[in-house]
Amino acid sequence: MALGPGLFFCLGFLGVNGSGFIFSSRFRFSSSLESFAMPEKPQELSHDEAYRMVGEFLSYWAIMEDKLNGLIGKMLGLSTLQEVIVTHNIKLHDKLGIAGAALDTMALTTEEKKAFRKKLADISNLSWVRNMCAHNGFGPKGENLTFYRYSVRGKVSVPDDTWSPDEHVKKLKEVVNLRIGLDEIEARVTQAIDLGRLATQLASEPKGGLFGLGPINLLDPQLPGILGSVPQGTTQETIPQTEPKPQAE
Repeated sequence: MALGPGLFFCLGFLGVNGSGFIFSSRFRFSSSLESFAMPEKPQELSHDEAYRMVGEFLSYWAIMEDKLNGLIGKMLGLSTLQEVIVTHNIKLHDKLGIAGAALDTMALTTEEKKAFRKKLADISNLSWVRNMCAHNGFGPKGENLTFYRYSVRGKVSVPDDTWSPDEHVKKLKEVVNLRIGLDEIEARVTQAIDLGRLATQLASEPKGGLFGLGPINLLDPQLPGILGSVPQGTTQETIPQTEPKPQAE
C-alpha cells in the first residue's frame, strides 16, 4: 500500500522517538507541576495554643523568681519560713534592691559584684514582659499571639505586641538564662558564706598547739622541765642537793 503524504506528515509531527511534540510537551509540563510544591497555608493559632504560650512563660518566670527568693534568704541568713514571709510581701523591684544590697556585703571581688548586679538588672529589664502576660488580655492573631494592652504614659497608644512561635521560644530562653545567672550567683555566695563561717570558727578556737592547748614555748621560763629553764625566783643554790652516799670500803 502506498504511503500518502498525510502519513509522512503525521510521522514527522510525532517525531523519531514516536512520543510526539504534544505528548512530550504535556509530559514535561505535568512533571514540572508535580515537582512544584505549593506553599502550605499558615496554620492559625488556636485559643488553647495561645493560653499554653502565656502560661508557659509565666511558669518559667515563677521558677526563676523563686530562685531569686532563695538567694535573698541565703544572703540574709533567713530560715525557709522567714524567707517565704519576707519575699511574698514585697514586689520584684524591692527584691532586686535587697539582693543588690546584700551582694555588697558578701566577701566577693569587685568584678564579681559588678557582674552579679548586671544579672539582677537583666531581670528588671525583662519584667515588663512578665507584667504584660499577667495583666493584659491576649489571644490568637493569625498564626501569632497578640496582647491587648494600652500605653498611657504621656500619651495614649495601642502597642502592637505580637509574638510569633519563634519569638515565644526566644522569650522562654531569656528567662532560662536569668535563672542560670541566679544559679551562678548562689554558688559563689554559698562559697563566700562557707569560707566566712570557717574563718569565724578558727578565730574562736585556740591558736594552734598540741591537741588544741594553744601555743607552747618550750623555752618559757615559767615552764620547768628538761627544755625549760629554772623557774623564776629559784637559784641553783636554793635547789636542795642530795648528799652523796659514802661508798663502802
